[in-house]
Amino acid sequence: MEAFVSYQGQNDTRFKVFDWARSDQWQTNILFANLTSYLRSTVAHGWGLQVLLVWNSSFEIGVNRWRNEVLLHNRVTNGWDLVYRYDYASTTAEQTSGWPGSWGPIVETFQNSYQNTRWLGFLNTMLIARNAAGQWGNWGVLTASQSTIRNHNQGFSPLFLDPNYSFVVRS
Repeated sequence: MEAFVSYQGQNDTRFKVFDWARSDQWQTNILFANLTSYLRSTVAHGWGLQVLLVWNSSFEIGVNRWRNEVLLHNRVTNGWDLVYRYDYASTTAEQTSGWPGSWGPIVETFQNSYQNTRWLGFLNTMLIARNAAGQWGNWGVLTASQSTIRNHNQGFSPLFLDPNYSFVVRS
């Protein structure tokens, strides 16, 4: 499952969910104007940034039953609000074979060149995983063994980079 901010031009910004477990994969399409309780300001590397705290998870809820969830942190209530949930049938082998964990953070591009886009990126990306015995570890920022930084030369350059868990780019 993917939970992300999508830009169509400079003025059409939305929060979306794309769920790979469903046949109708596009699930959430929320205008940024409707996210005021979730948007906040922070400073990173001396830069003032607008941020949206997202908790995206897939986890086992029973024998051959899994759940995808997306929560947004509400700055007004100081709590996590559920914005998407989907329960589905799958085996552990299906969930852990192939390319498990191959997800963002990513700035995904769909054209050859970008100019003058708003800054975008990720701060303090964290991961929790379970071992082969099914025991969950602790939350931690992404490490070098859990991430790869690639540049496809589409017009973006880093504003800053904290390998491998925070970055902001601009064009």
